[in-house]
Amino acid sequence: MNNKISHLIVLVLLAVAVSSCGAARKTVSSTTAPASAPASITQMGTATDGSYIVSVTQSGASVAAALQKAKKEAVRAVLFDGLTSSVSTTIQKPIVADRAAEIQYGEYFAKFFNEGGAYLNFVAETPGRTVVPVKTGSGYKITIFLTVKKDALRKEMENNGIIKKLGQGL
Repeated sequence: MNNKISHLIVLVLLAVAVSSCGAARKTVSSTTAPASAPASITQMGTATDGSYIVSVTQSGASVAAALQKAKKEAVRAVLFDGLTSSVSTTIQKPIVADRAAEIQYGEYFAKFFNEGGAYLNFVAETPGRTVVPVKTGSGYKITIFLTVKKDALRKEMENNGIIKKLGQGL
């Protein structure tokens, strides 16, 4: 267990070092975040359980609001946008390839992304990382490492008929 944590810490530190050297970042905006404050989301690694570790920079009126937005945008990025990596040229494809599904299943996603919604079951703060808020003119800006449970999120989309189960073909 300690060996896995050590490897994860080394991976995260390496990813931070590489990303600070000018690695590309993917900027994600959606209908849930104000157009003036899109989240910056970068994949930092993949855990052995199929989860993505992502770095999210987000603004909000309070630290709590920024954290809530960051979690929502991290899940939204994994679902609809895909992720770019800070440590390689790998691009993780979105779970929901058809962007129209967000509109087609609008009622489901409205409830899913509602305050306190089910999306919170698929995202968590990465242990051992602290949030350092920066005061801005209109609130706070945070950068946080989050873990998004990609495999569980995929299964949720399959179970609700939003995407086909793996192995079902086209």
